[in-house]
Amino acid sequence: MSMFAMSIIASPARAQDAVADARALFAEGVQLSADGHFADAEARFREALTLHDAPAIRYNLASVLSQQEEYPEARSVVDSVMSDPTTPANILELATTLAAEIDQRAGYLTVTLRGRATVAVDSWTLSDPSAEVPVAPGAHTVTATRDAEVVASAHATVQTGEHASVELDAEPTLAAEPEVPAAALAPAAEAPVTEQWWFWTGIVVAIVGAAAVITAIALTTSSDAPAAYQGNYEPGILRF
Repeated sequence: MSMFAMSIIASPARAQDAVADARALFAEGVQLSADGHFADAEARFREALTLHDAPAIRYNLASVLSQQEEYPEARSVVDSVMSDPTTPANILELATTLAAEIDQRAGYLTVTLRGRATVAVDSWTLSDPSAEVPVAPGAHTVTATRDAEVVASAHATVQTGEHASVELDAEPTLAAEPEVPAAALAPAAEAPVTEQWWFWTGIVVAIVGAAAVITAIALTTSSDAPAAYQGNYEPGILRF
């Protein structure tokens, strides 16, 4: 027999084994639930669902979640049972009754989110952050997470039948621009006039011009006139 033929025969067998294991886990969950061990029953029903999805298993999971007042997930699971076209009529009736009981016992919380983030009420992540979610009466923590970091959080206390709301601001905080020291904003002080190159250039030009005038006067003066006073003028040094 070829390996392909063997795989065809083995696949239904594995599927039957998975269903059988799911039924065993389902039975354990039912017994644990009857004994009041709802957390253990929840674990069995979740494991059974990984092996075989069935409305009956989902209904029981919703039931034990409701017993533990995990109303957000319980309502979500029971909604999936009621919207499943394969759900038998008797289970659909039970699911409808369970949904009404959850609605009667729960309070309600609406989250207003500003910014982009994943919103969770306690440990339940909201698929639609704007939708009203049923919660157990009491205190709750609402968080907004972005890139694995909590960017906003709020606390709310809700009573049975109360419709409460919280706001979360998850808008990114803009980095403040660094302050520029006042000294850097002030215009640079000009050097004293006596240190400006044009000042000394003017002086030298003026002195040179004066010397030229004196020389011209001396040249045009008759030899009989007293010689003009020449002084001890030395040309200045132009510095930049």
